[in-house]
Formats: sequence, C-alpha cells, structure tokens
Amino acid sequence: MLSTQVGPWAPALHPAAPRRDRTEPVRIASETPLAARPVILVVDDDDDARETVATLIGSQGLSVVQVSTGEAALTVAACFPVAAVILDVLLPDRTGFDVCRALRADPATQDIPVIMLTALTEVAEEVSGVLAGADAFLVKPASRDRLLQHLSDLL
Repeated sequence: MLSTQVGPWAPALHPAAPRRDRTEPVRIASETPLAARPVILVVDDDDDARETVATLIGSQGLSVVQVSTGEAALTVAACFPVAAVILDVLLPDRTGFDVCRALRADPATQDIPVIMLTALTEVAEEVSGVLAGADAFLVKPASRDRLLQHLSDLL
C-alpha cells in the first residue's frame, strides 16, 4: 500500500480549499487513484490506532485518508468526496462529538456516515455520540469484523 504525506495539506488536496497556516500532514494510503475507490477518512490522534484501522480498511480495497485532528478532518471532508468517517472521540483540538456535529451541520458533509471508534466505554458517551449524529459507536479495541460490517452497512 502506498502512503503519502501532503503538507501544507489544504491547498494540496483541493485548489478551492482555504489556505491554512497549519502544516499538519494528511496521510493518504492507496494503491490506485483516489477517484477510483471510495475514500474513508480515519481520524485519530493515536498514530498506531489510526494506522491499524487504515491498514484494515485498505486491505478491503478502499482508499484511506488519515488525519489526527478534528480541524483536519473537517477540511478533508469538505475537500474530498469522503464516503465515510471513522472518528475517535478524544482529539487534541476538539472532541469527536464536536466534529460529528459540525459534519452534520454542513450541507456538503451532512450525509457522510460517521462511525465513532473510541476507548470511552460509558453508556453516556455512546448516547452523546448518537446525539451528535454518529451512525455507529464502537469501543476500542473493536473486532475487525464488527468494524468492517458497520462500514459495509453504511456504504
């Protein structure tokens, strides 16, 4: 699988994207052009967790874009034809709940399926995820079969 880092990322992803002062890299994992396969956005600040999920999804013939912050996730979702988002709750700049609400509030991204994948185990957290607009809420470590089934159901 080919892995690429792009930065400063917003202009490189889409010419109409707003220019950001940040230079957070966006990792794109794909063996074929992004336009040829559904793009799954994986958002997690834990590099190992993000890479594990990306590898699993990539093994299913899907393209993967990886970011580690909520702000990057919102920008990528606005610039790419994202088919689904796998979103951690605990991010460095804002919560996954906030990101999910922002996706739902934007007409351009409101219909993108969101799977929250988090270490938070309280029922209240799951309720918060559903109220924020998540289509599914999975607790880490989630079984690969369960994650792939939810993703398949939402695509």
